[in-house]
Amino acid sequence: AASDVYKRQAIYFIGGSPTISGCTVSDSNGEFAGGMLFEDSSPTVTGCTVTANVGGDGSTSSVDPIAGGIVCAGGSPTISECTITYNQGDNAGGILCIDSLASPNITDSTISNNSGYVGGISFRNTSGTISDCNVVNNTGNG
Repeated sequence: AASDVYKRQAIYFIGGSPTISGCTVSDSNGEFAGGMLFEDSSPTVTGCTVTANVGGDGSTSSVDPIAGGIVCAGGSPTISECTITYNQGDNAGGILCIDSLASPNITDSTISNNSGYVGGISFRNTSGTISDCNVVNNTGNG
């Protein structure tokens, strides 16, 4: 059932503007996101570590809305001072932001050692800002 799928993410929000700070999300597996999934939500995520999560089934596809670390489907998330590392996802290893209405803002974060179709960060059908980030040692299979 669809509701079972969403329970597999460590953190999942539909709508709203949650604030998440100082947390560690690790070793989680989910069909759409291993770590965090935000659907039509505009979270503020600050000072978090998202590590060793798996999103998807390992098929590394450019079309799947799946990431190991964080998926932002709609909304305008703010992600700052975070470490997104050693995650694996079918589309993006680290962070995937999709939806033309979304405008993600990722700052002062480290996105490293992630793997997927796109290793680090993937913006699909959206615009946003990435500033003052270290995006290194990610592996893309696409």
